[in-house]
Amino acid sequence: DTAAHKNFRRQVMKRKDIAHDFMAYDSTMVIEAVKHFPCGTVSFISQGAAMHHKDIKTIKIDGLSPNDEDYPYFQVFYFITKKEPDGNLKKFIEFAYSEEGKKIIRTNGMVPISR
Repeated sequence: DTAAHKNFRRQVMKRKDIAHDFMAYDSTMVIEAVKHFPCGTVSFISQGAAMHHKDIKTIKIDGLSPNDEDYPYFQVFYFITKKEPDGNLKKFIEFAYSEEGKKIIRTNGMVPISR
C-alpha cells in the first residue's frame, strides 16, 4: 500500500475495508485508468497529481475540499538526513522553506509548511 492509500483508509474510511468492485491501483496510474471507467467511478489521488488533470472532478469530503484551509486530510513529507545537513543539502532544505521554494510547491498542487 502507498502512504496515500493508507492515509485514505485511516482518515476517510475509518479503517473499514474498501470494496474494489472494478480494480484497484496503488499508484497515480489510476488517473489514466479511471478515464476509461463508467461515469460514477470514484477513486482517491493526491491533490498534486489531480491538479494536472482538469478532466478529473474532485469531490468534497464532509463538505470540505483540499483548497479549504481547514481541510483535515493531508499527507506530510519529511526531510530525513543521517547527520546535520550541510553544503548543498542544507541549501536545498533552506530553498524548500524559502518563498521561491514554497511557490514551486504550491504550483505543483502541494501545501508548503513552515518550520
